[in-house]
Amino acid sequence: MEGLIDGVLPESRETYEAIAHEAHRLKRLTRDLSTLSSAQEGAIEYNFGDEDLAEFTRGVINTLEPQYEVNDVTLQLSLDGTLPIRGDADRLAQALTNLLGNALAHTPPGGVVSVAGAADNGLCTLTITDTGAGIPDAQLETIFERFTRLDRDQPGTGIGLNIARTLVRDHDGDIVATSPGPGKGATFTVRLPGRSYS
Repeated sequence: MEGLIDGVLPESRETYEAIAHEAHRLKRLTRDLSTLSSAQEGAIEYNFGDEDLAEFTRGVINTLEPQYEVNDVTLQLSLDGTLPIRGDADRLAQALTNLLGNALAHTPPGGVVSVAGAADNGLCTLTITDTGAGIPDAQLETIFERFTRLDRDQPGTGIGLNIARTLVRDHDGDIVATSPGPGKGATFTVRLPGRSYS
């Protein structure tokens, strides 16, 4: 903005797009830092209810699909019926959005991100698998630490995965990461306690 005011930068579409991108990034950083601060203080408010994990997963997929299309990454979804849980749909949708945003950031054009869900033995499980950069064994756990970024050239705040895991763990669940290695993609598995419909 200072460049525009001083006449150093041209009033072009590219300039305005760059400003919009930075504004979006700062907005996301502010939101993430606020959530992270609340998580550290144990001050996140939850509205628990009977929910269908499959239903709001579809909602998140529909919201993010345009971003995937723009980046030429295929987003696939396979859900095994309903996935009944007790939780806060908005907070879990936030965790899922962070996971899918992370997968998109690390998957090159032409790649695939697949989301699969199933219920078994009292657990509801979502797996998010990408064909992207992969993760070294030594970093499969550290990627969940605050401000950790495998690739500094990629967009992001470095706290999205930490927030996602915090939100899921506050639901008595967990997120684990696996990868065959660098360049071979990665899988993030979300496990949450299931419930029975009465």
